Amino acid sequence: MKPHERVKTERRVLSPDDAWADALDAKMLAACHGWQVSLIEDEHRRVSALVGRGGGKTTALCVRGVRKCVKRRRAHVLYFATTRMRAKELIWYPLKDLCDRLGLVSGKDVLFNETELRCTFSRTGSVYQLSGMSDLAEIEKWRGTTYDEVQIDEGASHRHELLDVLLYQVIGPRAKVILIVGTAGHILSGTFYDVSRPGSDKHRAYADRGRAPDAAWSSHHWTLEMVYNLPDAAKKYPAMVELWELRLQEFADNKWSPDHPIRKREDAAIWALDDTSMIYQYRARLDDGAPWNEWDPPRDELGPDRVSIARLPNKPDGSPVEDWLYALGIDHGSRDAFALNVFAVSPSDPDRIIYHLYCFEQPQMYARRIAVLLLGKLAETDIDAAHANPAGLIGAIGWPTGMVSDSLQLGQNILDELSQVYGITIAPADQKGKMSSIELVNGDLVDGRIKILKGSALAEQLENLQWKKDEYGFPREDKGQSNHSADTLCYGRRLLAHLFENIGATDKPPPKHARDPFEEAAAQEPDFGGGEYEILFGDSDRSGWAR
Repeated sequence: MKPHERVKTERRVLSPDDAWADALDAKMLAACHGWQVSLIEDEHRRVSALVGRGGGKTTALCVRGVRKCVKRRRAHVLYFATTRMRAKELIWYPLKDLCDRLGLVSGKDVLFNETELRCTFSRTGSVYQLSGMSDLAEIEKWRGTTYDEVQIDEGASHRHELLDVLLYQVIGPRAKVILIVGTAGHILSGTFYDVSRPGSDKHRAYADRGRAPDAAWSSHHWTLEMVYNLPDAAKKYPAMVELWELRLQEFADNKWSPDHPIRKREDAAIWALDDTSMIYQYRARLDDGAPWNEWDPPRDELGPDRVSIARLPNKPDGSPVEDWLYALGIDHGSRDAFALNVFAVSPSDPDRIIYHLYCFEQPQMYARRIAVLLLGKLAETDIDAAHANPAGLIGAIGWPTGMVSDSLQLGQNILDELSQVYGITIAPADQKGKMSSIELVNGDLVDGRIKILKGSALAEQLENLQWKKDEYGFPREDKGQSNHSADTLCYGRRLLAHLFENIGATDKPPPKHARDPFEEAAAQEPDFGGGEYEILFGDSDRSGWAR
């Protein structure tokens, strides 16, 4: 707004007229259903809403914004969609329509700046500002201003890193109230996922206010079907009723059951993976928030190099498990990341649960560095001594029952050097059986028999990897997506399957090659000495687990 325009506007600014504002407020709320009203009236500082498609979430945001602008003097409400054009489509035109239905005259009571997507309420001087957030530059321009309310629409569609920068760096410190609303997505991670799903420690259902411990976010949930089932819905909300009936026809045409992932996400507002597009059927948590394929155990710093390893569970009676089998899966990369993951399973466990213990991804890992990662720095100077008293990862977990690695490109050369120079024998993976390995992994993921470390590179890849159709329409892995750790899970799971076949044939577990990894860790502190190996065993989050 130009200086002379601001002066003219401020001359028109009056103190809010409570009777006038209350009349507008009552008119707006009368047109909303109960779940919209709850979201509109929620006075918590941080509010989320997970709403089925067509349930009226954006309308509720619009009413919240207008309500605040007519009730407060010089209020500043900022609305974000994924792009500026999307913001215009979602709320700019509905905002004009709402103001018209309230009897607010454009150019007199409300001033619409089409260039800036800014609506100014003349009577209070309050501003309703719209913006996209497609890149960092677009959100950085809103830094430094105090906002009465910031509304973020389409919460699951924003890039996670941009949303976090906006929330915690750009507007979060200066925003009195923040709302994130949207429909559930197929990627089960990110801030919107954390603040809108049951079971999250950041989430407290609005309906539980006063009955449950308060949380950082007050969360709302409703669906179009819930609105459809309201008494007199056809009379009060005819557009929504018509929309749901069209959706029901679409379900029938596509033969989508209530458990279909698209229907669960878009209509039931439940976070669900899309099995038709995702490579791995990984589910961090069930719909009720209970952990499924995700686990977050304590870590122990083991061995001379104090490598951070997830602590394996005891038996139900509290006694330690004595027959753990350990498998190392390795995926080589020169420009791409080298990945190494450790998995463990107990033959005496009737459920045969596979636990993920350690995750490492780092580029430019040639044979010598891999040997140091596995055996410690002594592997460079005295191989016999390094084998007799290993440090590194093997010093932490003992010699694994098996190690397997890809052998494509330079992989076989690295395996040969590790074997001939460093005495570390790693079996090559069966590259022709990749699809069957994925099926094996998916079967265990669906049944909850694989537990992946929370926040690891492996968990991120399992959540995000999607099929890409080739020129013939067949699904193929997308080479542009990082899948190094995911590949190690396939290698490790197939190796464990072979180990179990051997157990069935002999009725005895394969021999362990070293001590139990969770006996008391060595007392001496490691001497990293800086240099290139610091990333292998230091505190960097690139080496296994950050502490």
